[in-house]
Amino acid sequence: MTFGAETGLAGGTGTRETLTFHTGVRGRDFLGGALKLGLLNLITLTLYRFWARTQVRRWMWAGLSLNGESFEYTGRGIELFKGFLLALVVFTIPYLLVVFGAQLLPPLIGAPILLAFVLFAYWAIGAAIWLSFRYIASRTVWRGIRFQLRGSAVDYGWLVFGQSILTAITLGWYAPRAFIKQAEGLWGDLSFGDLPFGFDEAEARKEKLYLRFAIAWFGLVFAYFGIAGGIGAIMAANAAYGLDAIPDGMIGIVIGGVLFGLVSLIAVTLAFAAYNMACLRALVRALSLDQATFRLTARTPGYLGLIIVNALIIAFSLGLLTTVAQIRSFAFIMRHLSSEGTVDFAQAEQAERGPDQAEGLADSLDIGII
Repeated sequence: MTFGAETGLAGGTGTRETLTFHTGVRGRDFLGGALKLGLLNLITLTLYRFWARTQVRRWMWAGLSLNGESFEYTGRGIELFKGFLLALVVFTIPYLLVVFGAQLLPPLIGAPILLAFVLFAYWAIGAAIWLSFRYIASRTVWRGIRFQLRGSAVDYGWLVFGQSILTAITLGWYAPRAFIKQAEGLWGDLSFGDLPFGFDEAEARKEKLYLRFAIAWFGLVFAYFGIAGGIGAIMAANAAYGLDAIPDGMIGIVIGGVLFGLVSLIAVTLAFAAYNMACLRALVRALSLDQATFRLTARTPGYLGLIIVNALIIAFSLGLLTTVAQIRSFAFIMRHLSSEGTVDFAQAEQAERGPDQAEGLADSLDIGII
């Protein structure tokens, strides 16, 4: 039986199904295509990015299957371009005019205006994330059924605004809680057709995000003082003796300070990689669909290796193979995704297609979800 994009049911017959994910997509399989997209972006001064982004999503979605049936991405580049133009007229140009205009005003008038617009940016970021997520969900199809996102961009914008302020005034210590609340605001309102996903905050907390965040936070403090100490030692030695005439005893102090800074920087990188990986695992384990739950088995060493290789790919290709790095990241996550429990997909009925443009604000703020 063939399922089209307008089919009313997901093909279920009331039989409950376990969920088995499979991805055959590999970054190296798209070297030629990625190079072509990179060159087109370069030639068009990044204007081709809307069509390139659409093509990359089609590659990734087609390479992912659930119970032997592939996902489909039905978005179009022209939709992203229209969203960009709309955001340019409605948001970007007015925002820039107000910000530049405020700088010409007396400080007592211009400063409050600039502060208000900085705070407004927190709300706008949240709204942009929600709109982008809704668009991607509405263009993701499996067994002919679209995903959809409930809620509103306005509400999610205020959620992100509040969580960002709390994170700032706690010097970052609210970040793990903010991550869970913002994830719940998106993924907890997601549904397959009209079959809703669940989000269990208690499950997310089992990943002990605060422990990993604390290690990373204190590591960042040590790295800061280590790097500052190394730079200070070099500057002091240069001021006192000149770099060519540093006494032997002072050389050891300078080298020690530099090495301490480098080791601290490496340590904090590892700590934040562990924290970020735990955040992804927390998000996935909090999700459920009908009677099915999900797990992400990826661990920090593999994740760190992914980051390093991706950074090298992007650096040595001068950004032309960024698409390969994106595909590798997508494949890494999907290879480690598993599920327990069952779903009766016969419950799912078709969702509305959604708006024709919705990622323009995210693009103008340089926010990329996928």
